[in-house]
Amino acid sequence: MSIYCVCTARGDRWPRVTELRAASRRDWQIFERLARSEGWRVPQRELQLLQGPFEEAVQVLGDGDIFCGLISALTHQKSGWIGNLLVPKKLRRRGYGRRLFEAALDELEDRRVVSTWLTASTDGQPLYTGYGFQVVGEIERWVLPVGQAGERGSEDSVVAWTSLRQSDRSIWGEARDGLLEGLAPVARAFAHQDATALLQTDLHLQILGPWYSANMCPRSNRQLLQEVLEARNPKLELVVDLLSASPLKSLLGASGFVCKGRNALMVRGNPQEVELQSMVSLASLGSIG
Repeated sequence: MSIYCVCTARGDRWPRVTELRAASRRDWQIFERLARSEGWRVPQRELQLLQGPFEEAVQVLGDGDIFCGLISALTHQKSGWIGNLLVPKKLRRRGYGRRLFEAALDELEDRRVVSTWLTASTDGQPLYTGYGFQVVGEIERWVLPVGQAGERGSEDSVVAWTSLRQSDRSIWGEARDGLLEGLAPVARAFAHQDATALLQTDLHLQILGPWYSANMCPRSNRQLLQEVLEARNPKLELVVDLLSASPLKSLLGASGFVCKGRNALMVRGNPQEVELQSMVSLASLGSIG
């Protein structure tokens, strides 16, 4: 992790020094509280990974014991993902978010990633464009409400997991085994012909992703989605961060999912090795891959 200091002035007071550092337990408690107040949905499994095996991906900007912001920059084999950029409202417009973002970029550049990815709101796009990011698609969040039938189906399949890993490596052009293995304890893989997907069960929601299909065959993906819906926990919402260009969007609408919002999918660097046309949904809610 890159460590450096930033001087910031506060009115007539002497400048104070903010420092980038690793996240502490208290930092994470503050982050979680702020994320809830912003209406963010950050899965518990993601938080566990970012506080465990992926802890080096996280940087905090602090002024003594004052939490000034947090960001994650996760490196896969050749790509990186920036997410979870959050600065307390009362400390915004002081350059803290930009400083965290630049620190994350520096970290990924030091690790020589080929492409850096993120999802951005309309308000955030101008900032990222200024750093060389370009919009390559749009991510729509589709949600299936609680209360519909589920919790049926067979046990997890080794064949399905093998198919998922192969699809993930083929479509991203790299091995992302660390991410998939990190999600595995709370997930179940599904596969039907060329379609493969992961159903993650978190504390307050379930996530369908990643979801891949080289041919985007409606029949095989309809069968896969049906198997997922039969196995889901009906007491939890099922969330999909879908690539809006996917021809399979109609399957979600027909199954009771509702589109709740959208963000831009942006990349800096070379995205050519990634087969976005074979991707239905992301593996996370836009923050780690």
